[in-house]
Amino acid sequence: MTALDPVAAALASVNQAAAQIGEQATAQAAAAQQAAAATAVPAVANTHALAPVQPGKRLSMDDALEMTGMAVEAYLNLTESAIQVGKVGFHEKLVVGIDITEVQPFYGVSWGNPAKYGRSYDRVLTVGGGSWAQTLQAASADPAKAGSEYISYEIPMTVVEAGTVIGFSPSVTNAKDFKALVQQAKAQGLTRIKVELTHKLKTNTKGKWGSLIYKLVGEWEEDGE
Repeated sequence: MTALDPVAAALASVNQAAAQIGEQATAQAAAAQQAAAATAVPAVANTHALAPVQPGKRLSMDDALEMTGMAVEAYLNLTESAIQVGKVGFHEKLVVGIDITEVQPFYGVSWGNPAKYGRSYDRVLTVGGGSWAQTLQAASADPAKAGSEYISYEIPMTVVEAGTVIGFSPSVTNAKDFKALVQQAKAQGLTRIKVELTHKLKTNTKGKWGSLIYKLVGEWEEDGE
């Protein structure tokens, strides 16, 4: 054995010891990871989160024109005793022309006291751009007066005698009467109809309110007569 043999032997011993230490450290680290995984608390999904709202179709110019509301000169309102156009004038009866193809159905909801209203054309967004799902959730949970979704209509109509274009959106119950009018007109093959509007007072245990009675007169001619 040469003079360098003891030095080589010592280096070999040091290298072997270092390798053993490294193997032990690796084994200890793996064991620690396994222990951490066994004791970790699994993540819980938030089951109370609202489901993501699917986006509606790409907004077109026709959609934008519809969503900006009716292009009218005044709105028809109902008091307990009469029909009112705008904020002045009272009528017991009005004869109007309606083009059914221009009527815009919508989803509505009312809730609370005083009443709040929401409206949507696609069940995704409200007219104001909010979430329709969240609006319905707030309406159904209102402690003063809960509300649920209904269907109504934006109805542009022309006062035959004056030529004034007015707008009207019926209440939940009155919307059913308008639907019946449309079905009657379609059964006769009419889309442009002349309608006589009269006022009717309705009451229940909660109060009084005005309602419209729709009477189909016949076809509304192109000149509005």
